[in-house]
Amino acid sequence: MALTKTQINYLENKLDRAVGEKIDAFRKQIGEGQNTDKTLVDEIVAGNIKLLPKSELIKKLKEKTSNNSYYYNTSLYVNEMVSEEDKERVEKEVRNRENKVNDFREKLYKAKQNALDSIVLDGVDVETALAELDKIK
Repeated sequence: MALTKTQINYLENKLDRAVGEKIDAFRKQIGEGQNTDKTLVDEIVAGNIKLLPKSELIKKLKEKTSNNSYYYNTSLYVNEMVSEEDKERVEKEVRNRENKVNDFREKLYKAKQNALDSIVLDGVDVETALAELDKIK
């Protein structure tokens, strides 16, 4: 049985929704969506990262005030209050999470296209095609 353009569009939208839900669930599972600063704050609160000593923080503030006398509001960012090693480690974790989500997204989009092709071209039922998306890890 040949499918109409409307049916194909509906199937494509249904597959897009399923892919979107799986990506959102995966993001929540691995904690993606948190930027480096948010992750640093969470790690500081959890006690996994220590702030720089008071003397180093004061030194950084003095450098900022002497270098940027134009600005009245001098402040430190979260990534300036922790050691360089901790900052680099957290940045690497954030990049790894983003890469995992991107890889997962690519696999799902390929599986979605294969499912759509099998539905339209081979006459496979929708549930069987959707089951292919569940196989992606």
